[in-house]
Amino acid sequence: MEIIVNLEATPTELFDLFFESLKFDIKKATGDEPADHDVKSGFSYEKMLTGKLGSGAMANATISRLEAPFVYEMTYKSSKGVNVVSYTIEEVDEKNIKITYVENYQGNKKMDDLNFKVMNFLFKRSSEKRIKMLLEAMGRHILENRTAN
Repeated sequence: MEIIVNLEATPTELFDLFFESLKFDIKKATGDEPADHDVKSGFSYEKMLTGKLGSGAMANATISRLEAPFVYEMTYKSSKGVNVVSYTIEEVDEKNIKITYVENYQGNKKMDDLNFKVMNFLFKRSSEKRIKMLLEAMGRHILENRTAN
């Protein structure tokens, strides 16, 4: 799945928001607040993931790529397979960016791949809408905080 969203923000503003969100996720999953210098490519932690139907599975979450302020990529490995989620930020001009969200999944078994394809087909529209709304909300947050300062 690939989704592209345009926002009024700078790459640094959005990347900083992703970084704070990532640190919050690590703290929520592990109970420990990571130091900024520890949050980098290769950092891993265990996390409970929730599927589209609400079922949960433990996964190893690894920061695959963290290249400020343009790339944020996570890899989640579970007993079912590997899910890779990436955000690529491109500067359009001084005030605008384009975010490309890409999600790929590779199941450990053919049945896991088939299940993912069926579920993705059924929930694609709502998933795309949810991701667009999340990114747009991040853009609004950036604008609100920019004008408040």
